[in-house]
Amino acid sequence: MAELTLEQAIKFADELRRQGKLAESEGVYKQILNAAPRHPATLNGLGIVLAEGKRLSEAAEIFQSIVEIDPNFVDAWSNLSLAREETKEIARAIDARRKALEFKPDSAEYWHRLGVCLSKHDELKAGIEALKKSLGLDPFSEGARHDLVFALCRDDQEDAAVEVAFDPLCAKPTGASTVKIIADSMKMHGRLPGHRGLGARSEGRSHKRRSPRPVGDVFDYRGRLRARLAGI
Repeated sequence: MAELTLEQAIKFADELRRQGKLAESEGVYKQILNAAPRHPATLNGLGIVLAEGKRLSEAAEIFQSIVEIDPNFVDAWSNLSLAREETKEIARAIDARRKALEFKPDSAEYWHRLGVCLSKHDELKAGIEALKKSLGLDPFSEGARHDLVFALCRDDQEDAAVEVAFDPLCAKPTGASTVKIIADSMKMHGRLPGHRGLGARSEGRSHKRRSPRPVGDVFDYRGRLRARLAGI
């Protein structure tokens, strides 16, 4: 590493990480940290490597150390929230996500993740409002629409869920999995016979759900651990 500047070494480690060479990338990040132990960007890269390797508790501690060094490092707050969410520390995930939103109040993705966390933490009303905020910022987000429909059904608001699912302003048709959530909720509450058209409206409209786009140098989860790196 002696022949590389700090900036060059970080870029080298980042590239190894993007190539999926986690062990090699981790080694380079740690060499950098031997020389600059409190370097936020290097710590963030190391945290992402640990998260991708499913070493989530270690990753969360790394991200926590970053925000203590630099409280304005927004990607670290986001990553910390995601790591806490995956380790089932939902209350701490909510706190970190709200902190990230102080820096990026117009981030649809951040509002989306906050809504999901709040819903998991039995703060369903607040979760619904956060998901509505996300969808208002990005009306074409399939993930936010799906999660809002699910939250509304959990709150026994099937009619509102139908309106969200079949919003005429949404260019993409609603996926079959989203419609099934509504149908199952209506069936549970004995309301399905009055909504016979639901199945027909979704017929032939099954679409693979896309994950929200990455924001900054962060990682994300949608059902399984997956890297979400800037520039890829």
